[in-house]
Amino acid sequence: MTTDWRHRMAPPLAPATSARTVVVIDSASGPVLSGTPEEHRTSGVDAISCIDPLDALLVASRSPGAVILAPVDLHGMTLARLVELASALTSAPVIVGLPTASPDTGEAVSPLDLGARSIMALPAAPQPLARAVSSMPWKVDATLGSVCCGALCIDAAAHVAAVGDTPVALSPKEFAILHHLVAQSPRVVPLEELLSVFESGEQQYASRMRVMVGKVRHKLDAVSGAAHATVETVRGVGYRVSG
Repeated sequence: MTTDWRHRMAPPLAPATSARTVVVIDSASGPVLSGTPEEHRTSGVDAISCIDPLDALLVASRSPGAVILAPVDLHGMTLARLVELASALTSAPVIVGLPTASPDTGEAVSPLDLGARSIMALPAAPQPLARAVSSMPWKVDATLGSVCCGALCIDAAAHVAAVGDTPVALSPKEFAILHHLVAQSPRVVPLEELLSVFESGEQQYASRMRVMVGKVRHKLDAVSGAAHATVETVRGVGYRVSG
């Protein structure tokens, strides 16, 4: 199938803007996207098209924060199998795409049961796709390995945070937030960035995010002792991990 979209087997470079990577798998029946690549990037989506579902999984596994948009009639693999592999091999949530001409969503029920996150009509226009992507969680990718700041180390594969030899008990979201802060250290991470990554950029969740960061700080302070691993608040700017 001829398409204006890029087909890549190698992982992409990170976009220059805050656009989120969406790996788009080709449909056997028609276009998956409408609009131009520039229109999608303006909406906050860096779309990468793949014909082969296995190539799509490879790209998604190497693109932090990626989302997969998969039509029900993809080539060479059932949608249910794709969702299963995406869950096992990547941290990318899957959006199931249905042709506009087909009002029946029954064929997408099984993938949703397996863990696909949502359904949307195809072809996907820039704004509807951006809205769908913004609701997708940004998971910690286990392939990123360990990140450390002083005595504080975060092992994404083992899902363990520890100060020296002392583990820090964190909820999954607290773990993801701390992983992001440590990975960005010593850079100060603005509150707006945390909201963009973990709360779809919604400002009404700012207070909740501040409370969440406060809980992470409290848990670090409780175990750090002489290591002094903590989350600092840089007033008017954001948060920074020190250790």
